[in-house]
Amino acid sequence: MRLTLGLSSKIILIGGGALAVLLTAGITAVTRIAENRVLESSLETGRTLSKQLAAEVGRDLALDVGTAASLASSLSALKANGTTDRGAYDAIIDRTFADKTHLLGVWAGFEPNALDGNDAAFRNTPRSDDTGRFISYVNRIGGTENISQLTVYTGPGSEYYQIPMSTGKTYLTPPTIYDIAGQKVMTLSASVPILVGGKPIGVAG
Repeated sequence: MRLTLGLSSKIILIGGGALAVLLTAGITAVTRIAENRVLESSLETGRTLSKQLAAEVGRDLALDVGTAASLASSLSALKANGTTDRGAYDAIIDRTFADKTHLLGVWAGFEPNALDGNDAAFRNTPRSDDTGRFISYVNRIGGTENISQLTVYTGPGSEYYQIPMSTGKTYLTPPTIYDIAGQKVMTLSASVPILVGGKPIGVAG
């Protein structure tokens, strides 16, 4: 069906069309402004959350470094006092582990025969390996307490141990994947040298 329009109807139609174009343009502009504001708001929210997260992570890392430093200091004091009973060192590690429930694990490793000069007597024991070195490691992988030993303290992946040993300074590792208790686990370690007479004889973290 076709309709025949009079002059006034044509004017109204033309005017209405122009108004529709203007309204469409206006709505588009307002929509873009709104989208930009939403985007800016989202970005600002993201920046704020990132700053908050960074601050929280920074605080957590500072606390973890403090825990590692305290552990290393306690073990250093034991050694400086002439204590060679490995049970005493394990007790400090276990107590630190129990107190810091947010940590995945707590550990300490000594250089060959640096603790008691008797590594041979501790070969293949629960907190050592076939070297007999003191490399005690307690973790909560899988939600349970596991008494184990450090597995990577030489070669690739051992920076957490070797760098503090060679520099005598605290080292914070980047996220690293290790094979722990039969599982692939990504960890970040705060490692502090165990110093006796100003020289590193091991590392704790």
